[in-house]
Amino acid sequence: MNKSNLVTVIIVIASAIIPYLLIEKDVPLPPIGIVILTAANIGLTAYARLSGTTAVPVAEVGTPAQTPAGDTATVTATTPKP
Repeated sequence: MNKSNLVTVIIVIASAIIPYLLIEKDVPLPPIGIVILTAANIGLTAYARLSGTTAVPVAEVGTPAQTPAGDTATVTATTPKP
């Protein structure tokens, strides 16, 4: 497990614990605390969903591109068949 995956797991666990704290009546929270925890939960959820994503490399038409096997392939424009 790399560092990015570990951070994502911790964030997912935290985003599961925060709603529990918000609905638990034995944990008295001031209204501002509820707002802060709710905002933190939304932020953590968004970060967990977006973390680990990488941009897909885009090659210009007619430029060489590398295949998964490491070979070089040429990207050319084609027209779709009707």
